[in-house]
Amino acid sequence: MNYDVLSSDVVYDGKILQLVVDKIRYRSSGRESAREVVVKDDFVVAIPLLADGRLVLVNQFRHPFAARTATFPAGRVDPGEEPAAAAARELEEEAGYRCGKLTKIATVHEVPEFARCTGHVYLAEALEATAARREEGEATMTVEICTRAEVRRRILAGEQRSVTFTAAFFHLETARPE
Repeated sequence: MNYDVLSSDVVYDGKILQLVVDKIRYRSSGRESAREVVVKDDFVVAIPLLADGRLVLVNQFRHPFAARTATFPAGRVDPGEEPAAAAARELEEEAGYRCGKLTKIATVHEVPEFARCTGHVYLAEALEATAARREEGEATMTVEICTRAEVRRRILAGEQRSVTFTAAFFHLETARPE
């Protein structure tokens, strides 16, 4: 780091994120600048892997792009909650599965160019179907069963554009090759 942080101010404090502006000074020139940083709670991604090798995806509407997208069950880690517990909770709430085995396969930083947000990626196995417990904003969510080959095709065709989804799938492919 070639600068010092002079001050840090929260300029927006919302439900799911904060916007922090850090005032900095470069050591070599003395020039001052600002860094805008989005700060979010930790999040989890649960990759549900069925016994036959297929994946469970959830399809939901995403407001920022006004479009539906398929992804793995995911969500924030609640205050005081362990990431593994959050992954199991999101899997049940969104996809309607409980897992007998949950293995952490990666830690990722979501858009580190301007955000401070850490994601915990888990592989969920030994799945048992149960009732989904979706929140109001997830009411239109649907579940889709998909092969890895289909996921790969969608990513390469540009149909899956979520960096978080793509990173989680990459880690699945690395941790548990077919």
